[in-house]
Amino acid sequence: TIFLDSENTSDFSDCYNLLFGHHMANGAMFGDVVRFTDRTYFEKHQTGRLFYPDGRSVEIQRLIGRSLRSV
Repeated sequence: TIFLDSENTSDFSDCYNLLFGHHMANGAMFGDVVRFTDRTYFEKHQTGRLFYPDGRSVEIQRLIGRSLRSV
């Protein structure tokens, strides 16, 4: 499951929205985000699109990935 931070509004109207999820080897959730570590791919894909269940969508203009590891 992908989660929206509890401080964000559920309609994504905040100027900054924080999503949490897992890198999945099969490409699910954020599995393909690792592609953005390749500079050429990143330069060609600087925006994304978030799709709502009702068919609406919004453009995502900034993507930031962070790797967190359990100790």
